[in-house]
Parts: sequence; structure tokens; C-alpha cells
Amino acid sequence: MREWVDEISDYMQQRESVPEPLIELSEEYHQAVLETEIFFEAADELQSAITSIVGKIEHANS
Repeated sequence: MREWVDEISDYMQQRESVPEPLIELSEEYHQAVLETEIFFEAADELQSAITSIVGKIEHANS
């Protein structure tokens, strides 16, 4: 148990010693990933809408 506490303590000390720019870069990377996920969700919704419209046009023309 003591080793586990020591490992956590070491990890926390290392985390605190990470330079600010690296932390900011990590936050920017995380934000970019979130924005990319939102973009892909919107692209899927757009594709579904276009498929629906094309299907309705094809049905109306037949």
C-alpha cells in the first residue's frame, strides 16, 4: 500500500512539474478532438438529410 501511495505522490509531483505550454498544448489538442467529433456528427447529419432529399426526389419522379 505504501508503494502505491508513493507512486501516486511521484505522479502528482511530475504532473505539477509539467511546463505550462505543454499543458496548454494538451488542452488545445483536446479541444481540437472535440471539435472534430462535432464536425463528423454534423457531416453525418448532413449526409442523412441529403440522402433523404434525394430519396424523396427519386420517389416523386417515379
